[in-house]
Amino acid sequence: TSQANNVTTGRIYQSVIEKERRGEFLGKTVQVIPHITNEIKERMQLLGSTGEYDMVITEIGGTVGDIESLPYIEAVRQLRWELGRENCIVIHLTLVPYLSAAAELKTKPTQHSVKTLMESGINADVLVCRTEHELSKDIRNKIALFCNVKPEAVIQSIDADTIYDVPLMMLDEGLDRVVLDLLTLPDNLEPDLTNWKEFLSRLKNPKQRIRIGLVGKYVELQDSYKSILEAFIHAGAANEVKVEIVSIHSLNLRMERHCENAQKVAEFLQSHAKVEWVSYAGLPEHPHYDLAKTQLGGTPSALLTFGVKGGFEAGVKFYDALGLFKRLVNIGDARSLACHPASTTHRQLSETEQLAVGVKPEMIRLCVGIEHIDDILADLEQALAAV
Repeated sequence: TSQANNVTTGRIYQSVIEKERRGEFLGKTVQVIPHITNEIKERMQLLGSTGEYDMVITEIGGTVGDIESLPYIEAVRQLRWELGRENCIVIHLTLVPYLSAAAELKTKPTQHSVKTLMESGINADVLVCRTEHELSKDIRNKIALFCNVKPEAVIQSIDADTIYDVPLMMLDEGLDRVVLDLLTLPDNLEPDLTNWKEFLSRLKNPKQRIRIGLVGKYVELQDSYKSILEAFIHAGAANEVKVEIVSIHSLNLRMERHCENAQKVAEFLQSHAKVEWVSYAGLPEHPHYDLAKTQLGGTPSALLTFGVKGGFEAGVKFYDALGLFKRLVNIGDARSLACHPASTTHRQLSETEQLAVGVKPEMIRLCVGIEHIDDILADLEQALAAV
């Protein structure tokens, strides 16, 4: 896959804005129709225009009727009109909920969803109905009648044990034949799904189990690591192994490493001949050492300040000589960051004004990152040697 396989609304609008600034619209006012919809259609046809594919499947996320999806729905309507019904079909995914109190499936949500889609000028050719229970012939006929599709075009998509069951379920429902018929394509071959069935068999019948820890910043949002999680599933199936993923939030691990490194940096600087003073609550000499020890376990933070002997000029030389440390004013990064406030963030103030707000000419502020401590100390040593 490539970037051509996916597009976001942000990229659509960015591309249109860039074209407008290049003058491609000849000064015309940029509008949703035709400029945004044309861009969407262009992206939909991008892979097909290469000549490498017989068929391109485009999924539009979201829900019919949402304001975010309206430009995409309109683009589909236009594309279908331009390409013709025999070259472009619409498959609409709907919900057929089961009411346990009444012990029956309800088709109204599907009917209303199809009606909303029709209000945008699109008649669905195929309905794929998500359901917890089997759809009877009567229910299929009812949906077909009210939604203006053929009964065989009402496809049941019942809950599955794994998403990898779905292609075989769609085959059993005859979705492939319905699509080929609508596109007037030949239907004279049976699909060979031997490899897929073998994969599914290995996935469902593992011989071993393995636990893998996944460390991440957003582990509570599983979709953030979807490609990684699916890669583990595929690798496990290939080796007939059941992969159990244990999500581990990185923040706690990061903070522990940040604080450990900061403590070692503070001790290193405190004993260095070219350092005038060090302020870090993890050092016994700091006025808030006891408070940090009781409240924060003796590892206060990744932030510390120190003074380079030689005043302002020495501070600038040290700052300019840093290599591993990035010269940035923000804090909380995984990387090690450094700042010389007197020559950067507070340079607009006079020396007297700087001292009044606690900024000394020689002061360096460090936000110690999670790199290896030997690399961090080596960078500080070489920078101090330049003073």
